[in-house]
Amino acid sequence: MLHIGRVPAITDDHDQILRQVATDLVAANFDVLLPENVMPWKYRKLISNIGNVFQALIGHATEIGPR
Repeated sequence: MLHIGRVPAITDDHDQILRQVATDLVAANFDVLLPENVMPWKYRKLISNIGNVFQALIGHATEIGPR
């Protein structure tokens, strides 16, 4: 799923471009949302990516322990 939007969240003629991009992505079988404010979604993605970094550094919980 993709969340696309403007930063900062403003509305103007570029909204038509975003809607066209969303339409093209949906035609390519992507799920696309156009939230009014995309920043909360970007923050969630950042936190998720940080979690992935820690998991890559320390491995899965089942891998922790003496060997």
